[in-house]
Amino acid sequence: MVVDSSSPFTATLDASSFSHNTANKFVKVTTTDSGTSETFTELIPITVTKDGSSGSIGSDAKAIKLTPSSHVVSYTATGGETTTVNFTTAIQGTSSFSGTPNYKFLVGGVQKQSGTTSTFTLAQSDEPAAEATVNVTVQLFDGTPSGSPEATDTVTIFGVKSGSDSITAFLTNNSHTVSANPDGSLASGALDEAGGTFKIFVGTTDKTTSCSFAEVSGQETSGLTSAINSSTGVYEITGLTVDSAVNVFRATIPANQSPTGSSVTIDQTYSISKSRTGQVGSAGSNAKTVRLTSGGYAIVYDSSGSNPSPSGTLTLTATATNFTDPYFKFTGDGFTDETSYTDGSGATDTLSYTIPSSFFSTPKLIRVGVSEADDSSTEVAFDSINISAVKDGVTGADAITAIVTNEAHTLPANSSGTVSSFANSGTDIQVFKGATELNGITSGTPSTGQFKVIATASNISTGNITSTGNPVVVGNHSNMTADTATISYAINVENSLTLTKKQTFSKSKEGAAGTDSLSGVLTNENASAGQFGGFLGIGSFLGYTGTGGEFKVFEGASEKTSGVTFGISGGSAGGSTTTKTQNGLTLTINNSTGVYSLAGASWSTELETFTLTATVGSTTIEKIYNIDKKSLFTITNLVASEQAFAYDEGSANPSLLQLHLQHQLLQLIILFLLEIININLKNQLMEDKTLV
Repeated sequence: MVVDSSSPFTATLDASSFSHNTANKFVKVTTTDSGTSETFTELIPITVTKDGSSGSIGSDAKAIKLTPSSHVVSYTATGGETTTVNFTTAIQGTSSFSGTPNYKFLVGGVQKQSGTTSTFTLAQSDEPAAEATVNVTVQLFDGTPSGSPEATDTVTIFGVKSGSDSITAFLTNNSHTVSANPDGSLASGALDEAGGTFKIFVGTTDKTTSCSFAEVSGQETSGLTSAINSSTGVYEITGLTVDSAVNVFRATIPANQSPTGSSVTIDQTYSISKSRTGQVGSAGSNAKTVRLTSGGYAIVYDSSGSNPSPSGTLTLTATATNFTDPYFKFTGDGFTDETSYTDGSGATDTLSYTIPSSFFSTPKLIRVGVSEADDSSTEVAFDSINISAVKDGVTGADAITAIVTNEAHTLPANSSGTVSSFANSGTDIQVFKGATELNGITSGTPSTGQFKVIATASNISTGNITSTGNPVVVGNHSNMTADTATISYAINVENSLTLTKKQTFSKSKEGAAGTDSLSGVLTNENASAGQFGGFLGIGSFLGYTGTGGEFKVFEGASEKTSGVTFGISGGSAGGSTTTKTQNGLTLTINNSTGVYSLAGASWSTELETFTLTATVGSTTIEKIYNIDKKSLFTITNLVASEQAFAYDEGSANPSLLQLHLQHQLLQLIILFLLEIININLKNQLMEDKTLV
């Protein structure tokens, strides 16, 4: 999390380190007016797109842009509004379509319109409430909508109104990705920008230096070295030996600084991951991705932590791209995890999430994983979002809300990186004071009711900036000189407050032909140990049937059966195996075959994670293995004869494999019989003693 309390207010998301494994992100931005004691929160979607891993020079990228007539529904102090939001679309790359372009419009993940009409009007009943948001998505199809869309775009519509003082807490850099070499090593200085500050605001007043900070015990991932200053809230990352890690920082607001008069404790989760540079692979298909969206991302509670708004349920929607037949599995906080992948509706699936009845300080993390129907035990893509809670304080003044309507944009480029079109790369910049939109100016000093924008670009040339009142319009940009670029907009509001917003850019390149690459797969990367609580006075058991597997390494489509050394990150090598024990659970892997297994009479945690390694020459492949505990009654194991399809050089004729579904009920029966035998032996011994 990044917190900035001095002008200009800046937060930087370094997208240059993203990889194809990077999940889509949401950046939460909280803007607080120090003069009016008003706070508004905005969630900014960061979408990660991946080039086709390889392929011949292709046609123009298919894209669609959704543009609303207004990004804001303005409510009066009494709650009334008269805004109508109309949407238009712009498409490109459709010359190769075999049918007529069709459009599907969704609001909060629910379909509202489908057909050849390219425009859409948001119904009054679908508009966001005050201090809430709603996501509107358009999907582009070649002909009648079915399967995965050719392209999508999503915009957020905001409901604005005079707000209230509240406690706002955030990490100025809560999720960070660092670039790493193929072996996972980091370049010098790679972690310099990984830290940030834990910021605390009460109303619009920065109370960070009046609070105390600490790490939550036992939450830091092994392999991550981080620390937070107890008085300033500044945190830094000094070591990372695993591919991904988290830590939880805690802020304590003393009673004399809290608006409630009582001490308040707030936790924030920091995450960091590596993006490894890879080798060019053999000809492949488009990346399979999934995006998880919600009908709302923030739940507002009253000052007592009750009466949530909205209340009831939220609809979470997962949309898969480039899948043949996607199957979905939802897991996370606040609901019962789904234990298997199930078929959705075409390319989407939904989850009805019950909103907690009382305030929660730690955001709820919800995750969706996606597999193909013909291999529904292997996760191919995933995404996650946070649902946060905010709580009212005392009555305050109008908040300042700044909106960049096109914060993240992907530009089509050829395989050498030359951008083919900068169309729709510009943006509008709007500023609201409460529910009143201010007027943009391009020269002079802004006075009451005005704002002015100054742009600073990196790796791209900024488009022409104009304004005839209300939004500042930034034209299409040009001359992008790197794979990623940013433009930072310093927004001077009424010459009394300067906000900073950032627009980010990435290239979507055509694939270039390459050579075979190394890849690895665990035949069983997520498993559950069977937990049997016992009965008739006999103790509990842990069973590990179906928890082991094999680390397979492929060169192109061919499995490597020699020249590979297997191990465990942080493990102890001895003889022909490597072992590692965590909290009483031991994982063992054969150094030459990659076969791994689990053992342990008991272990103290509910979930353990191991990093398995495969080394070929100077290249090391790392795969994450997860194991948790579940009742034996609920565990099934899906076993495949092979873990990869082999295609011929024409990308056709895949190899066959067989799948077997196993249930651990047999193990339960065996344990039951063992207990019966145990009881009979005890009874016999007691009878013998009685006879004596």
